[in-house]
Amino acid sequence: MLHAVESQRLQDGCVVHHKESIMKMLIRAIAGVAIIWLAMLLTGYGVLTGSTKNAAGLGLQCSYLTARGVINAQYLHTDSGIVGVTECPLLKKSGDVIDN
Repeated sequence: MLHAVESQRLQDGCVVHHKESIMKMLIRAIAGVAIIWLAMLLTGYGVLTGSTKNAAGLGLQCSYLTARGVINAQYLHTDSGIVGVTECPLLKKSGDVIDN
């Protein structure tokens, strides 16, 4: 009987420790996202979220997620990259920066 009580206490302790570690990871993830959002807000940069070809393949529309929302950018597109761009840049600086 004593062994069963000790075993239950150990299991309860593991469950509490597991919940605490999950909460710590969740808080760290939220803090990380907040830091990234704040950096994007202060610098005005956006991260590429998607792209589509338009105008018979000569145009490229890129969507960027910024701290203030989603912005779209239009680029001239060629496969060779001599005249335009071959693909969307990963980062784009928007015109809206918080310190301007």
